Amino acid sequence: KQWYQRRVRVMNKYNEIRLVVPELVCSMIIGKQGINVKNIQKDFRSFVQVHKDPLPYSSEFVVSLTNKDVSCLAASVNRIYESIQSIKSISHVTMFNPIVWFPGEFSDTDS
Repeated sequence: KQWYQRRVRVMNKYNEIRLVVPELVCSMIIGKQGINVKNIQKDFRSFVQVHKDPLPYSSEFVVSLTNKDVSCLAASVNRIYESIQSIKSISHVTMFNPIVWFPGEFSDTDS
């Protein structure tokens, strides 16, 4: 139990963000021989993990980024999005843009 409590304390000092990306862009995020991930780790000291299993019933993967410094974490996310931008000109990638309806917004639907 003590080990678990110490582990939780250490993990709470880090900020984490998880991105859901299509299978098509995973190789662009990683880069040839992992060069993009290595550069992000070197430049921003962020831990980057591209999960090897897709989400259930999906061809999308989770990319986890962890860092103590929020600004470095944001810069890491920007670097990943920059690497995705180059593939968007080669193949069509639609980024997820959720549509949110608020209760009562459409009176005829009883929402």
